[in-house]
Order: sequence, then structure tokens, then C-alpha cells
Amino acid sequence: MEKINFKKLWMVSGLIITVVSLGYYLLDTYEGNTVPHAYTWLIWAITQGTATWAARKGDGGFETYSLGIGTLLVILVLIFSIVMVGTSVITQTDTIMLIMAFSAIVIWWRFDQEGFTSLLIMTGIDVWGYLPSYEKAWQHQPSESLLSWIGITASGILALAAAKKYNKMTVTYVGVLIIADIVMLFILLL
Repeated sequence: MEKINFKKLWMVSGLIITVVSLGYYLLDTYEGNTVPHAYTWLIWAITQGTATWAARKGDGGFETYSLGIGTLLVILVLIFSIVMVGTSVITQTDTIMLIMAFSAIVIWWRFDQEGFTSLLIMTGIDVWGYLPSYEKAWQHQPSESLLSWIGITASGILALAAAKKYNKMTVTYVGVLIIADIVMLFILLL
């Protein structure tokens, strides 16, 4: 009897959940029920794309595929947020977070693509990218999809479980995002 490769099983399950969750998020956006914050999704496109590269450098294995496909879906949500509905109110804090994200990507690419410090910067900025959406979700409860965020959180947990190696380069970003996603769930449940 063939041995079950749980890493592949978790990766495939996580990918399916990611596609379904963000697909539902896109459909909900199209129908006008969810209103993504454009800056948040732009920051996430930058940081998640960079984290995908870092996970690849850290030999993250299956986790890297999940992050890569997730990045493509995040870019789709970004496009929807700009073209379809998005958030029309952009605060000064939102703009500062966007500038920080762009600065971090330049620092990462220019100076230390493999360094843990750079990954921490990118992870921190990704978390800061949640702030506009946290605020929007708190003030306008129906503007985010609880079902999608449950799926996004589950897919993060599965992506972490699917990592080929567990080290600071493969665990930090995804682990912190899982915590940030759980915070979003608490906001939506409250």
C-alpha cells in the first residue's frame, strides 16, 4: 500500500480552499456585497509576491505553490477593487502604508533578498496592510465576507502545514498572516 503524502494533501486542500475562498470573495465583490480596500490588496500583492519568493529561497516546497497561486488571486481582487467597486475613501495612514510597502520591496530586492530581517520588514508591512481593511470591516460590517475569511485562514494553516522545511524563512510570513487573518475573523464576528 502506498504511503499517503500529507504535505501534498495539505497543499492541494489549501489551494482548493484558497481558490474557492477568493473566488467567492470576487463573486461577492462583483455582486456589491464585499468592498475590498484597494490599498490593502495592493500591499498584499507586493508583500505576498515577495514572501513567495522568500519561501522559494527557503526551500518551502508545497507552501511556495500555495503562496504563488494565492498571490495571483490577490492580484485579481486588487483589479476588482480598482475597476469595479473598491474603497473610495483613502486615508493618509493608508497612503503611508502603501509607501512603506513599496519601500520595503525596494529594500528587499536591492539589498538582502535572502535575509531574515528583510522578510520581517515585508511581514510587518503586510500586517500593516491589514489595518485599512480592519478599520473598514469594523465600521462597515457587511463590507467583508466572513465565509471568505474563514477559508483564507484555513488555507494559510494548510499552506504552513505543507511546508517542505520549517525554518524562519518558511514559517514567519505564513504564521503571522494566519494570526492576522484570525484577527479579521474576530472583527467580523464581533
